[in-house]
Amino acid sequence: MKNSYDVVVVGTGNAALSAALSASDNGAKKILVIEKASKKERGGNSRYTNGAFRFAYNGYSDLKKLSLHLKIQIALIMESIQ
Repeated sequence: MKNSYDVVVVGTGNAALSAALSASDNGAKKILVIEKASKKERGGNSRYTNGAFRFAYNGYSDLKKLSLHLKIQIALIMESIQ
């Protein structure tokens, strides 16, 4: 076998690159990342998030906690501006 890799990752979106980093963090020495998209179109769905993060959650109660936290942060920012 000419080339041997510990991990092969297909794509260069957020999930793919996170998987490559995780593989490295967990001891993989040779990681191959393959992307078929042109340089302009690379990034998977990350291209459409405009820098925002996507995350998993366990239901509305998780989102409600996040929403409350954001409301508090926005209120604090508004207070500091006034």
